[in-house]
Amino acid sequence: MTEAKTIIEYVENLTATEAELIAENALEMARIEGLGFHEVIAEYKRSIERSGDMGLWLAEAFFSWYRPDPTMTVDMQRYSNLDQSNKSVFRKMLQLRDYPNWNDEDLYGLLCWITHNGYYTPPAPAE
Repeated sequence: MTEAKTIIEYVENLTATEAELIAENALEMARIEGLGFHEVIAEYKRSIERSGDMGLWLAEAFFSWYRPDPTMTVDMQRYSNLDQSNKSVFRKMLQLRDYPNWNDEDLYGLLCWITHNGYYTPPAPAE
């Protein structure tokens, strides 16, 4: 059996729900690929600025993602409180290092922007 025939048979046997999930994932990837690295950073900043308490959570989540610290805990249950737009930008943030043109200098710049604008203050290091 050829690989193409196997794929066709797989697709033909999908339930409507499975097909819908695959389509949604494909659309999300197209949206992610449609935005460049710098556009996602700009979108993330706008989401932080506009989203009140959830913007603060987005800032904390970025900090945790960029600089993992075992003493820092981000309440991931709050993800469910995000609206669809913020959920989308959060998922894009998690993939920033997957972009072919990503660079750490710009990620660090976002970290500094978050701190400078008071959206998140990291805890002081333990002595």
